[in-house]
Amino acid sequence: MGRCPLGRPPSVGVDRDGNRGSWVGISEISAYFGWLGSPSEEWLLVGSHTRVVKLWQCQITTWLINSIKQGKALKVLTDQYVSPTLNTNLAEMLLEIAERRITGTLHTAGPSRVSRYHFAIKLARILLDKLFSSKVIKNASRIIALTNAEAKELERIGITKEHIIIVPNGIILEDYWNLPLKDYFKKQYNVPKGKKIILYLGRLNRTKEIELLIRAYARLIIDMEYNESVLVVAGPDDGYLSEAKYLAGSLGISKSLLFTGFLSTEDKFKALVDAEILVIPCFFGFPITFLEACVAGVPIITTNLGDTLNWMENGVDLVTHPNSADLANAIYQLLSNKKLVALLKKAKSTTP
Repeated sequence: MGRCPLGRPPSVGVDRDGNRGSWVGISEISAYFGWLGSPSEEWLLVGSHTRVVKLWQCQITTWLINSIKQGKALKVLTDQYVSPTLNTNLAEMLLEIAERRITGTLHTAGPSRVSRYHFAIKLARILLDKLFSSKVIKNASRIIALTNAEAKELERIGITKEHIIIVPNGIILEDYWNLPLKDYFKKQYNVPKGKKIILYLGRLNRTKEIELLIRAYARLIIDMEYNESVLVVAGPDDGYLSEAKYLAGSLGISKSLLFTGFLSTEDKFKALVDAEILVIPCFFGFPITFLEACVAGVPIITTNLGDTLNWMENGVDLVTHPNSADLANAIYQLLSNKKLVALLKKAKSTTP
């Protein structure tokens, strides 16, 4: 195996007989994807960021540890993503490529993606628990966890089950006894009565992965040719509104997308009553919005990019992968399947 310049791993080639070979690029750019000499059509060059991702994680981990120890404010990019690839995934990819006799130059990656921001959030939680939280709470008689996931995190840092109490968020049901009648929101915002509302409720911040929702919606109405819906993005601007509008315009879906801005409590209830589904691409903790959607009988779609709630994965709502294709398919599944929606609503009514 040749020495890799700049510390980069060599690219791996597989011929049609399954033989392996390695090449190193002659410049930094081609360090992953370059040939020395003329490539033969008998060989395939496969580039993967498997080891690079590990190096990146190591670097950001060191930076986070040092910053937290020094009490520094953390500033992390929110618009930079990677697709982690496990070694076992890469091996399966190479095997399939060899078996199918695929030739050419391919880039392989895992099916999921993660941003620097979300990776830093999860890592910071673990580091804070390891470095500080365990010292603070070790003498507490009881520790309150918001969700089962939080309880497991507490157990992971050494807190016994006997000292953990799970107390989820709650709402006062009396506040929801007199919900608005249907179609009030549609009339107020001139949404055609026959259109199905896909609703997002929350701050318009890049970390909420609204971009993912907008791209999924573009797939729904352009690629999947589903034109019976309107995407309503409701919530105050937190630095992402102008970018979201620009993205919608560049994708050609501005006329099918409504930005309402901040909604009063009354208007929020109107939106929930008229919504066909609530889509929250990413969340942490236990959003009150989820409980309000349950009271209104609105199915929820989210992804596994952020936190998880056990009851959402037990036939009550849909949890999908954080990519526009899977999210669009999940939205279409609910919008076009009345029986599935009925089952989810029934499950909501019986979920404790």
